[in-house]
Parts: sequence; structure tokens; C-alpha cells
Amino acid sequence: MALMSWTELVKLVSQKRKKKILMDGDYFGEVSFLYNCRRTATIKAKQYGTLGQINHDVMNELLREFPDFKKHLQRDVVKLFNDDLKLFLLNALKRVDYLASVSDEILTELAYSMIGEIKEKGSVLYSMEEEYSKQVTDEMVVIFEGSVELYLTMDAGTELTIEYLQTGSILNAHNFLARRKHSVNIRFAANTTFYYLKYGRIVEVARKYSQFA
Repeated sequence: MALMSWTELVKLVSQKRKKKILMDGDYFGEVSFLYNCRRTATIKAKQYGTLGQINHDVMNELLREFPDFKKHLQRDVVKLFNDDLKLFLLNALKRVDYLASVSDEILTELAYSMIGEIKEKGSVLYSMEEEYSKQVTDEMVVIFEGSVELYLTMDAGTELTIEYLQTGSILNAHNFLARRKHSVNIRFAANTTFYYLKYGRIVEVARKYSQFA
């Protein structure tokens, strides 16, 4: 996490859109620190300046000594940090029935816990021909951009397409909670960006928030 002095920075988000001008006394890096996730924005200096950096050990000690400061940072992230990706993932998660009434604080932590990947057209996400242990579903997937094809392979080797799922579609919202084996093949019908949430991570968040358990 970094603090600023005598400089001017531009905070850029997805698609290189200018989000905010950071000035003296502003800070950045709090999202990655709080949620242990990848950076959510690119920071570029507009001129020479001075930055101060706080490492994880010092910051953790500071938050233990002043827990209200951590709550302040989290409230800011939940209420004020509205980049396109965060809003997209929040809206997707709210469409899952058991997450519909969950607080924005919890949904924000789940959203920042999701991992992004890009796959080329024709790549396989799930295959019924994999060994059984690899067919057990342990992740919920959200299609950010692109599409996937759900299909079955018949005894004669021919393929039967069931449906295509597009941007915003959610896969395994219930199956991954029960660790069920997937029942169809899924491959990418176009170059696709998707985000996934692992079963172990949602368990960790549930343990952290009693109202979510």
C-alpha cells in the first residue's frame, strides 16, 4: 500500500479508462492488501513526485492496533470503489439465489476473491472423459466476455449441443457447494475471459462472517 506526497497520479481501470486523479495524501493498493487479490487498477505518474510505501507486516500491525482503520478502509472499498469489473461481478453474484440477500461487504470480498483467466476458442473447460477425481466441481464460474458451449458426446462419437452461454452467465453455482461431478462437457465457443471462485475460498469467507455461514 502506498501513500503520496508532492505528486499527481492517474488511476486507470479496465479498458484503460481514466478513473480518478490521485493527489497529495491519497493512497492506493488497499484493495489488493485487504482482499489479498491481484491489483485492480494501473497507476501512472503524470509528473515527478514522492511516494511512501507500507509493507504487509507493518500494515498488519497497524490494523491490529487500530481495527477501526481497517473497517474504514473496507467501507471505502465497498461504497466508493466502483470499477467496472467489481460492479459486473457483484451483479452476477447477486443473481445467485443464496447470495441475493447477502450484504455488499461480503459480496465485495467474494468478488475480489475471484480469479480471472482467458481461454482460446475451442479450449475445454470441463470434459466427461476426464478421470473421476477431476470431474468433481469445486469452483463457480462467471463468464465476463465471450461464450461457452455445453454439449454431450453420444455413443457413436457424434456431439449434441445443449446450449450456448454468453457474457454474464454463471456456471456451477450450486454444484460446487455440493462438490458434485459435472454432468456435461463445456468448451469455449469464442476467445473468453472468465472469473472463478473456489469452494475453499467461499468457506473461508463464511467462517469470517457469521451471518453468512
